[in-house]
Amino acid sequence: MLTDWDDFLAIEKEYKLSQLEIEGCNYWQYGRSRLMEYLTTVAINGDKPYAKSEKALKKQHLQNAKILVAFLIRSRFSARRIKKSPCDILFASAVNRIEYKGEAYNQFVDPIMDLYDNSVLLEPSYNFRRHSKNIHSKNVIFIDYYEANAIIAYYLHKFTRDYKEKLNIVKNQLSEPMRKICDLFRLDSVPEVMYANMVDCIARRKNYKKFCIKALKCFSPKLIVETCHYSFENLVMNEAAYEMGIQVVELQHGGAGKTHCAYNYPNNVFIKQFPTHFFAFSKFWMEKFNLPIADENILSVGAPYKEMRATEILNDKKVQSNDKKIILFLMEGIDSSRQFAETAIRLNELIDNNKYQIILKLHPQDYAAWQDKYSDAANAGLRIVHSNNPDLYELFSEAECQVGANNSTTIYEGLNFGLRTFIDSNLAGPEFASLCEEGYAQGFANAHELYDKIFNPNESGAHGEFWEKDALVKTKNALDSILCTYGISPC
Repeated sequence: MLTDWDDFLAIEKEYKLSQLEIEGCNYWQYGRSRLMEYLTTVAINGDKPYAKSEKALKKQHLQNAKILVAFLIRSRFSARRIKKSPCDILFASAVNRIEYKGEAYNQFVDPIMDLYDNSVLLEPSYNFRRHSKNIHSKNVIFIDYYEANAIIAYYLHKFTRDYKEKLNIVKNQLSEPMRKICDLFRLDSVPEVMYANMVDCIARRKNYKKFCIKALKCFSPKLIVETCHYSFENLVMNEAAYEMGIQVVELQHGGAGKTHCAYNYPNNVFIKQFPTHFFAFSKFWMEKFNLPIADENILSVGAPYKEMRATEILNDKKVQSNDKKIILFLMEGIDSSRQFAETAIRLNELIDNNKYQIILKLHPQDYAAWQDKYSDAANAGLRIVHSNNPDLYELFSEAECQVGANNSTTIYEGLNFGLRTFIDSNLAGPEFASLCEEGYAQGFANAHELYDKIFNPNESGAHGEFWEKDALVKTKNALDSILCTYGISPC
């Protein structure tokens, strides 16, 4: 895992990678996050990009291919026309919906969108899955058709002479900086897929940008509010918005630390695919990243749904029905989760199963295929939560302690409940290491060490200023302030 992010940023700045273009496409910006995700996975698992057997890897590729093909077929029957309908705010969100009060709820957008009647939500698929039914959001437009068109475009592009020509150009432009970047991850050579990923972005962006321009002309929004600016769809939308003079606000949706490439850039660079404003969970997070926008456009507003749900749970006086104390493992949808699950299995062999229960709360990305990835843990008697029932906050309220590995915001949410927190030192990045240094959590190297620390009665959880209070009010005030510049009340 890359621990000295400054070295990567120095390479970016030295070779002016953010300025590289082919046919007007800043392809480095579109492939940057995917590149770092690949390299980080390689760094964790050694020479192979995925820590799985060849048989398991082929099975996963086949399953992913089936999901993609099914999505492409479904998309042919989805809405194609967008009616001209001017709005004040255009929301763009690609997150997984959760079940809340009997509805499929977008925890980042819905609390805010409910306050603005004249708004529209553009929603792509989540990992090419079917859209949820009984959704809470109003004025939603599913954009599967346009998303699929862009994917088809880049697959077809792979079989053209133009693709090979662009691949050669990318190799010539990136060979030296890529070599230095791979050295940071201790790779002996530059994987071909790293160049191909960049070229794939060019055709996909060209196709999807047509839709973005069309949508912005139809809705004429005064403001765009998005989550996850580094999703491919939002990167293209932000570029189109910049060219049309529309401001964009990103709502922080997850960890944005010093090792998250999407939230760290060299100083004094301009990225037109980046939003013009960023609303952070709290000032704690604002010290963790280096964004390519003006400081006055980075605001601490909080997380409306997280605050609302935590308040509901903490005010719920019902007696919990569990007769065992819960040790909660928070899984992330990345390959190192398998190694983390092994620690949970070993710990389960050490604890008194009559008094304690280990729960693995999966990342939404793993819900569909959880039986393949976590069958060993299930067979060992661990409880696998592979849905939003019970939700994360219910588990926090019942848990004795929480155990994490990767830089996920769920750990910070658990700390808000005062949970004793333990971090796998073998898998944790610098952000989680600092939590241990600051006394919010304790590190461990193996299941035996974790067992010893869990059953140390002298340790207790700690609260931190990770979440701004009165989040919904502060978010609305900040948005209204921007809308006021367009003469839209209330001011």
